[in-house]
Amino acid sequence: MTTVGNSAFESSQFDGEFNCPNVTTVGQYAFRNSNFTGSFYCPVCTQIGSSAFLNSNFTQIIIGANATLGTSCIGAHSAEFINDYAANGKLAGTYVWDAGTNHWIYQG
Repeated sequence: MTTVGNSAFESSQFDGEFNCPNVTTVGQYAFRNSNFTGSFYCPVCTQIGSSAFLNSNFTQIIIGANATLGTSCIGAHSAEFINDYAANGKLAGTYVWDAGTNHWIYQG
C-alpha cells in the first residue's frame, strides 16, 4: 500500500496536476491549502480523506473502484463528485467535470 498520511503536506505550496499512479490512500488534510488544477491521476486510489485537497479545483479525476471519499475530499465540486461517483456504481476510471450540467461525467 502506498499512502500519503494525514496532514503530510498541509500548507505546502503545490499547484498543477496531481499525478501519483501508485498511491492508494490520501489522508485527511494531506494537501490542504495547495492549489492543484487540471487532472487528478490516481488510478489505484481507493481512499481520499476529508479536506485532503480542500483548495484544489480539478477538472478530470482518474480513480480506482469503490473508493471511500471524505467530505470536501477533492476541493471544488467534491459533493458533486461523491454523488456522481456513487451514481456510476463507484466504477474505476475517468470522470470529467461538466460545468454546463454541474456534474462529473463518467468516461470509462
